[in-house]
Amino acid sequence: MLFFAKGEFKDVVNLSSEKFLELAVAEWETISKHKSQGKVLTGGALKDRKGGCGIFNVDSKQELDKLLSGLPMFPFLEWVIIPLDTIEDALNSAKKALKEHRSL
Repeated sequence: MLFFAKGEFKDVVNLSSEKFLELAVAEWETISKHKSQGKVLTGGALKDRKGGCGIFNVDSKQELDKLLSGLPMFPFLEWVIIPLDTIEDALNSAKKALKEHRSL
């Protein structure tokens, strides 16, 4: 299952600069590990904003929840999760809808 996940900071993070940067490094290292395992297809930091996003390829929403809750910055972020269809599934749906429309 594919999911788009975007996390943005809810409030000001009440941590020292050094602790915040340590967590940021740990966050991106963890995401890089998930990418090498095929669980994150792509993603990155939000330009000119405070947060990041990714396309996750997982077996279930529960697996996604487990991955996200394991991120070092998870407690500080507000998440938007959107399930996605693959490109192939979207193409098949569009073709089916076109075929049904033509048969009306």
